Amino acid sequence: MATQNRWVDLFRQIVGRDPKPEEFQAGKASGFDPKSIKPIAGIPFDDAKTEANGEEPLEEAVYDLTEEAAYLAEQAPARGSETVPASSSEADLATTPEEIWVEKFLTFVGRYPTEAEMAQGQQADYALESITPFLAGTGEAASAKSAATYQNQVPVGGQVLPPLKPKMNKWKKRGLIALVICLVAGFAGFFYGSFYFSREQVATRYLKAVKGTVEDSLSYEVWSDTKKTISSKELTYQSKKTMARVTNKKQLLSGDKMQVVGREFLIFPKWAVLVDPVDITVTTNTKDLTVSANDQEVFKTSGTNDKKELKHLYPGSYAFSAVGTVSGQSISLSQDVVITRSQTVKMNVQYVSFSVSSNISDGDLYVGAKKVGSLVDGEAEVKNLAVAGDALVYVKKTFQDKSSIQSDNQVAVSSITDGESLTLDTSKEILDRDTADDLVTVAYSKLESYADYEETPNGLTDVFKNGNQNKFYTDVKATIDSNTTGAKNRSADYIDFSDVDVTKVTQVGKDSYQVDFTVVYTFGYSYSSQHRSYGTIKQKLSWSCTVSLKENRDKKKQSDSNYYYSNSYTYTDYYITGTNGDSSVISTENTVS
Repeated sequence: MATQNRWVDLFRQIVGRDPKPEEFQAGKASGFDPKSIKPIAGIPFDDAKTEANGEEPLEEAVYDLTEEAAYLAEQAPARGSETVPASSSEADLATTPEEIWVEKFLTFVGRYPTEAEMAQGQQADYALESITPFLAGTGEAASAKSAATYQNQVPVGGQVLPPLKPKMNKWKKRGLIALVICLVAGFAGFFYGSFYFSREQVATRYLKAVKGTVEDSLSYEVWSDTKKTISSKELTYQSKKTMARVTNKKQLLSGDKMQVVGREFLIFPKWAVLVDPVDITVTTNTKDLTVSANDQEVFKTSGTNDKKELKHLYPGSYAFSAVGTVSGQSISLSQDVVITRSQTVKMNVQYVSFSVSSNISDGDLYVGAKKVGSLVDGEAEVKNLAVAGDALVYVKKTFQDKSSIQSDNQVAVSSITDGESLTLDTSKEILDRDTADDLVTVAYSKLESYADYEETPNGLTDVFKNGNQNKFYTDVKATIDSNTTGAKNRSADYIDFSDVDVTKVTQVGKDSYQVDFTVVYTFGYSYSSQHRSYGTIKQKLSWSCTVSLKENRDKKKQSDSNYYYSNSYTYTDYYITGTNGDSSVISTENTVS
């Protein structure tokens, strides 16, 4: 340890000023240990030493251990007579000159001596003054050298010395922390990017974009031949409703519907949906026609063999039309084509006359997308019709509930010879007059049973929807009651219903119909003493009811060999759902007298 005066001198050299009273007391408490000066003054060990005004750097303090050696010599007798506590450290137990020399070397130099330094100390008989030359190298360079040569340091008391680690510069530490943060963020970004830009995630976002605007979905699409993005300017003849797109995720994830066309952020694959462009060649055989595609004009014809090539179009639905006047007759051709590959569309004018019959008795007749007439009782005539060469002829009926039926067979107009008769039926079962007649006849038999027995008949729901709550049933029942049990003057002894005759069946929905019919009501009166007359009153009525196909008709195949399964409908597959207006009396015959 240094003396008091020596410690104060060292404090001035290191700190650049005299110690404060509290600093002096702290130094005294440390036994005036020179190593306590910097902590007491609040100076880091690795900071440069400056003057009090902070301008000029001070020379590094080099301890002269001459006085320290003299001090230890004076204290030697007393030291040798002291009793060492059992808990004293190894350093406190140092008694030989070698051990004292090593202890002081460690105290002032900050590390254990190397073998070469131990040899120098031994040559000086371990005089403490011999440590002084080593104090000039206690800076950062010496620390680095000591850390590099720690394997050559001499262990004390057989203890293996731990390596000395040089103190890390604070800027290096901050740089290392920043590097770790960047690496963590980089890995997180990589894993997120790998997920976000994966084929499946791109497909999911594309299918969502398809439901939005055209521009939203185009950002995910490229032409399959050029791998270039598709701009909205290239969709001259297309719109969102007419564009043909893949809307099934399974299709996008399998096959070649998607392809890597580049890189996102130079790292991740850029997946895109491939669109195969189509070329369309439009031809005509008539001049002075304006040809359009999806309401966008394509060209005007100037001859009888014109054509127009449309290149690199987006696949989808194209409604072609040709409008003009030929020989004083207005021509309006139309043709709807779904184009997914290059093809030729012929807008040729053809004049043809033909007749049509169909079991859609009051349907409409179409040639292509154009309605050319309506059927009456299942018949229609077409005279000198100008049509597109590849258009199809068919019958279609659209009902008030927006449902529709259409003929199964469709005939290309180019295959029709002039004057030909076409049969365009639908395979869907349609209620015919005979089946409707059977149904209404059975309905009146149920009502006649009620008139005879004044009880609700069995199997009513087989004929009337909602059974005895059906309006047709309740209206006829009211007529029966008002002429029998509820008659005001004379009750009929019996009521018969006969001569049911269905005059017309009109389909008003996909599975619903309006049935017009006539029926004869017979009211019978027996002779009585009160009225003294007898006879009948017969009324022929005209009425209309509504009929529907049963939702779950029973078509179980019979196992008995006497029965067989049939796809044809019978009256049991239908029921009466209600009335269509009030009945009216056509004629009355009264024989009561």
